[in-house]
Amino acid sequence: MASGEASPPPSVTSSAAQLPIPSPPGREPDALMPREVEVLGLLAHGLSNTEAGGATRAEREEVKTHVGRIFMKLGLRDRVQAMILAYECGLVVPRRAQV
Repeated sequence: MASGEASPPPSVTSSAAQLPIPSPPGREPDALMPREVEVLGLLAHGLSNTEAGGATRAEREEVKTHVGRIFMKLGLRDRVQAMILAYECGLVVPRRAQV
């Protein structure tokens, strides 16, 4: 820790260490409709519902519906899990930093 910063009490760090690490859902996006796969890819690039709507020419509420269906079909709880799954299954590939 940097000087002047307090470290968390042991009760916090020890209880965090005991939390189970969720394994990836293990489901491929095969269960998704083509539009849902497209939205998943946009989420993986960090786009908001409004931004994804602009990219797909869909209303924000339509994108929100797709996001909910993606979460439900793949057993995901949030956008972070969706992003990880998209990268793990090869739907999105990391961009290389330009030097």
